[in-house]
Amino acid sequence: SCPTVAAGAFTGCYYPNVTLSGTPTVVRTDSQINFDWGSSVPDRSLPRGGFSVQWQGTFTFTAGAHTFTALTSDGMRLYIDGNLVMNHWVNEFATQYTVTDTLSAGTHAITVEYYEETGWSTAHLTWN
Repeated sequence: SCPTVAAGAFTGCYYPNVTLSGTPTVVRTDSQINFDWGSSVPDRSLPRGGFSVQWQGTFTFTAGAHTFTALTSDGMRLYIDGNLVMNHWVNEFATQYTVTDTLSAGTHAITVEYYEETGWSTAHLTWN
């Protein structure tokens, strides 16, 4: 399982399978989710075309509507405070998705689940 969640960054738990199961092979802090691994992998301990990542972090937001934009190949899910707000858990070419959620002022937990199975490895998440 993953260690304590980062504040203002993401704790990334990298798994050697597409199901986010078992013990992560790599655990690291990622300041943002902004990756184009191409046909490579984030770490040599992970298999090509068959890994997954769970990123967790807490971030401070102002009150109001915030738009989250994801660019992913293959699948990605986005949770805000434990609520699933974006679910595109399919093999696909790099595809962009957006979702808008209204948040209260303060700290919110952001969790992103990602897997790569075929083709190009891309994982991005931004918000405003």
